Amino acid sequence: MATLEERINNLAGDMTNSSQSSVSDEMKFEPGSIEYNIEQIRKNMEAETQISPERQAFINARQEIINEILMPLADAGYKELVDTILTKPLESDAHNQASAMLAKVMQQEDPEFEMQDFDMMIKSVSKEPRPADLINPEGLPDAPPQAPEGISGLR
Repeated sequence: MATLEERINNLAGDMTNSSQSSVSDEMKFEPGSIEYNIEQIRKNMEAETQISPERQAFINARQEIINEILMPLADAGYKELVDTILTKPLESDAHNQASAMLAKVMQQEDPEFEMQDFDMMIKSVSKEPRPADLINPEGLPDAPPQAPEGISGLR
């Protein structure tokens, strides 16, 4: 059984005795020991924080659209429209107006403009609405209910 100091050194990765081996992913710990439990927690956390290749590809494609299409439009004077598309929930009034105005701009600027491609692009960069967003079209958080008399009226 390892002493408390040895356990601390193992956990910190600072081995004081050079004859002992360092902690590694391949090292097996005794089940039920602190080291074993910590290793299991570390493995679980790594597994939970891994992004699937499909999700990573989607994230990369979204960022590419933002960098190559929307940021140049923002730099060209359409920053407010781009910000609205990126921050307001999909299908909100503000989002729909901004995407319609941006579609008109892109139709004028690009002779090869395709509305289907534009719609797909907008859907891929827009945030999904929360249930509250569907009720509150401005995309703002809902205010808690308030009684006119204050807290005493909530009986």
